[in-house]
Amino acid sequence: MKIERRRRVWALALLLLGAWVPAWTFGPVDRASSTRGEVTNIRTGRHAGYDRVVFDLSGYAMTEYHVRYIAQAAECGSGNTVNTGNQRLLEVHFPQAEAHSAPTLLTPNYPQVKVVRTICDFEGHVNVFLGLAGHKRFRVQERHNPLRLVVDVQH
Repeated sequence: MKIERRRRVWALALLLLGAWVPAWTFGPVDRASSTRGEVTNIRTGRHAGYDRVVFDLSGYAMTEYHVRYIAQAAECGSGNTVNTGNQRLLEVHFPQAEAHSAPTLLTPNYPQVKVVRTICDFEGHVNVFLGLAGHKRFRVQERHNPLRLVVDVQH
């Protein structure tokens, strides 16, 4: 009787934990929101098994975002193709945001994340691409206090 109850408790705990832990995916990952936002900073970090890109955001509510692999990057407004070499491109798009104070180019040269480049900050749209060494799974996490979007890419 006790063993059966323990199994049920563990099964419930694993089910709940699985709902809170973001899954690794090839995407896309989308979040709808009517909240406008500002990307105030972009930073990177290297961890065991994955590289991380953090988008610091202003405010208290998450803005809309879309994270997906793309074939090529293009500048907004002009539509000119951005030369990215042989890197795989993971796009992070904020359709209701600005990023006037965030860095426009980071070159961490980690095992997976080689470059982070803002290619659009125009008319309320922010597009950032992550230049990757290969096509790997990623996960997206929303964090609060302070508000930020975290994108991890597996090695």
